[in-house]
Amino acid sequence: MVANGYGPAIGVVSALANMTRLANSVLDGSAPGVASIRPIEHTIPNIPTRPGQVSGMLWAIDSQAGTAGTMVWHNGLNRDESPSR
Repeated sequence: MVANGYGPAIGVVSALANMTRLANSVLDGSAPGVASIRPIEHTIPNIPTRPGQVSGMLWAIDSQAGTAGTMVWHNGLNRDESPSR
């Protein structure tokens, strides 16, 4: 059994042309669901975060120390698998 959200990634198969279209649509902002990586602090007040971190829907958006870069990530756990439950 693969835990912590990695199981679904094993079955991902796609063609290069489709992945190119996906990458381009994510970059230009037209991909379905792309708004979920944008910060939600502007619409939902008092979201707890670490310094330098903002939150998207189910994502963390961190600045990368020493660079101008940003990293969007999640821990692979869904709400039902959270250790706090």
